Amino acid sequence: RNYKGCAVQHKLMLLRAIACPTLRVVWRSELDRFTQHKYFAMPWSRTVALSTLPDQSGEDSSNSCFGSNDMVVLRPAGSPEYTRFRKNVFSYGESHGLGQSGGGCAELPTWPIGSLMYELGQLLCVDEGAKVPNHWVTDIEKIIQDCLMLNPDGGLGDALPGEVL
Repeated sequence: RNYKGCAVQHKLMLLRAIACPTLRVVWRSELDRFTQHKYFAMPWSRTVALSTLPDQSGEDSSNSCFGSNDMVVLRPAGSPEYTRFRKNVFSYGESHGLGQSGGGCAELPTWPIGSLMYELGQLLCVDEGAKVPNHWVTDIEKIIQDCLMLNPDGGLGDALPGEVL
């Protein structure tokens, strides 16, 4: 989330940290060498809105002029989304992986390595609305998109040696 709930204050705080001689900002490309949790980001576009009940989303339903039974739209149709696929170190099945939501940070297909947006990717949010709560919200469309990306047409006929579905 943004520092003090303000994107301008957040960017100002980051610039002050970069300029401060007592702090050392480590770039994302430098840290990538040391992490074992590498992932690849796959872009997709939402076709239907992701909605939830007001009391489950954390939104204040008292301001609703239609009553408390209205759905809260967390992500509208047409929103650009990313799924991050990475190896699941606690897998319970053969070739079991993990698909996570992008969370609104700058991803590789959009921002190249070395660019300021990529280097500060986890610190600068490009889409605040992409930080969707994972409790009480089931994103069926994301699950279907992940399945389509990980299980291409052709089934095992096009599988690489040792690959399983």
